[in-house]
Amino acid sequence: MLHSVAISYDGDITAQYCENSTIVANSVHIERAVNCEIVGKEVCADVIEGCLVAGESIKILASSESKTRETSVTLMIPDLSAADRAIAELQKKVSESTAGKAGLEEESKLLKSDQEFNRFLVLSEKIKSGEIKLTSDQVANWKKLVVKNGTTAMKFATLRKQADALERVIHDSGEEVARLIQERDATGKGIDCVVDEVCGQTTGQTMKSLLGVGVFKDMPGAKIRAALQTVDNQKSKIFSTDHDPIKWSYK
Repeated sequence: MLHSVAISYDGDITAQYCENSTIVANSVHIERAVNCEIVGKEVCADVIEGCLVAGESIKILASSESKTRETSVTLMIPDLSAADRAIAELQKKVSESTAGKAGLEEESKLLKSDQEFNRFLVLSEKIKSGEIKLTSDQVANWKKLVVKNGTTAMKFATLRKQADALERVIHDSGEEVARLIQERDATGKGIDCVVDEVCGQTTGQTMKSLLGVGVFKDMPGAKIRAALQTVDNQKSKIFSTDHDPIKWSYK
């Protein structure tokens, strides 16, 4: 395969020899490639010389330069910035709700510090539960106590209701945070790169993308090369060597 373009987004491409070509597939298996752009969710190659390789799982037996062109490997990793923002927002919500609930509980505690009102609350609970049965004479006195403590009791009930609502927010948001963290931490498994033998300059970087290798769909070789070589905040260098074997894993 010379000066060619081979594309099979959802399929596999297998080739013995490729030079100055662009290969994009779900799975790529090549014996030898020289000066090529190779993109695949899975890339397996015997010999790579001066190529740009991008994928999620990359296995190369031997890599080297081609004249003055180094081999560059890009591992496509998930862009977790949206998930991190969602987690941070929920954690902030939990923190604010916890502080709000503490403030409401402090107000409730202050109301209960009034011994007369606290006795009224205790008595009220016992009457509601049936622990205390009022006589007809006691009912009249109880009604007077209800009127006397009515405003404070209503404020106390409102504080309790607001605190309970915040407790539900804390619980539900906490569960959502745990779920999102579990999903985030499970993302990216299987993203790795192994180069058994390095015989010339070979560099590696990660590139964040929500689409994985799908970000290169419909791109010609020149644009793929430009996208992989452009320095930006979506990429991070992970290795550079001209002789050491490479073994790198995202997880």
